[in-house]
Order: sequence, then structure tokens, then C-alpha cells
Amino acid sequence: MAAGALGLTTGAALYAYTGALRREAQGGARTGVLVALRDVEKEAKLGRTDVGIRAIPSGFVHPGAVLEPEAERALGRTVAAPLVAGQPLLWRDLTSGAPARKPLAELVPKGLRALTLPVDVSSSLGGALRAGDRVDLLGTFVRASEADRATVTLLQNVPVLAAAEVSADSPAQLDHVTVALTLEEAELVAFALGRGQVQVVLRHARDHAVVERVPEKSFADIFEVERRAALAGRRTIEQLRGAEP
Repeated sequence: MAAGALGLTTGAALYAYTGALRREAQGGARTGVLVALRDVEKEAKLGRTDVGIRAIPSGFVHPGAVLEPEAERALGRTVAAPLVAGQPLLWRDLTSGAPARKPLAELVPKGLRALTLPVDVSSSLGGALRAGDRVDLLGTFVRASEADRATVTLLQNVPVLAAAEVSADSPAQLDHVTVALTLEEAELVAFALGRGQVQVVLRHARDHAVVERVPEKSFADIFEVERRAALAGRRTIEQLRGAEP
């Protein structure tokens, strides 16, 4: 009986542990955030029928999202930009009432590090990149000579913590973004920044998939017809898969 009780206890502990690991892999415990239930025009007053609550993993919650306990503070505010049905509501979507901005250190998830990357108009997506977005980081480097360059995928599904504007006079332009990385990832990106160019590539808001073993790209992929054709063929297959129900 004692052995059986011990086995049950061990099994329960293992189940709880694996459940915790599973929740962590899925973004952690769920948090309620406000989402638009319908399209809302700019300058309209946000009403109770305009928004609802959606529970999403806390690891995927935008730092500026309006959380369920903050709903009353958001209702009645003027909408600063049009809302689309299903869109999570952010404090920046409202003209006033945003809470005081948290220090960056409080926005960094435990176990991760904040690293700032320089960006230009291209890699900041014309200034549209924002905190809460998910990006991939690509690096382009010289190998044996200037004529021998390659682009590689450094990291995927990296969360953006902050995006800083150049100045108040040019709000659509960013000169750097801050991302959250593990310590080893931060080492990799820091080394890459000193050896070549790092490009930021934006992902879909709900796409967290990681592509395994992405091959590097070089001049051969540009100038050799067979390699270009193979790449185009893979893209066609991916598009067809994406169209499947």
C-alpha cells in the first residue's frame, strides 16, 4: 500500500510538472485581454458592445495590451486609430488614459535579456514595427572574401520589447528596436552585429512556428537558375499548403 501511495504521488507530481512544461512551451498561463468585437471607426467612443475578453498565453500578450482588469479605464475613451474586429486593444489605440509607461527592465520576461538593434527604414518596416511584434533576425556576412557573402537565419520568433523613434519630428522613422533574447542568443546577435548586417523580418501576429534547418543564401541562389527555380517551387508548395482547410 505504501508503495502504491508513493507511486500515485510520484505520478501526480510528474503530471503536474509536465503540465507546467507544456504551459510554458505554449506561452504560460492565460491572461484576459480586450479585443474588438467589431470594426470601430477612428474618433468613436469605445463602448461596452465594442469589445470583449479573450484569454491568450501570457507570454504572447503585447506589453501595451489593455488587460481585463483595466477594461473600465478603457471604456469611454476616444479611439485614436480604426479598430478591426478580432484585434487586441492596445493603450496606444486610445487617445488618452494610457497608464504610465513601465521601465524597460519590467518588460523583460524572466530568464531573458533585452538587446537593442540598429534599424533603418527597411528593417523597421517604414517605422511600422512596434512593441509586441514577433520578428526573425537574419544576418549577412562576408566569408572568405567580399565576393563570398551569405545570409543566414540567426533567430526566429523573437519578441520586440520596444521600438524607439528617431525624433518627435519624424514619428514614422525608427533608428533602433529592442528585442528579448536568452543570454546565448544575445551573444550570437552581439557577435553578428560586429561582423555584418542584421536584418529584422516581421512575422504574422499569431505565427509562432520555427522553421528547422533553414539553408543559407548566397550569390549562387541568385545567379544559378536551378537554385532560383527550386526556391520558387518550394514557395508554391507552401502557398498551396496554406490554402488547405
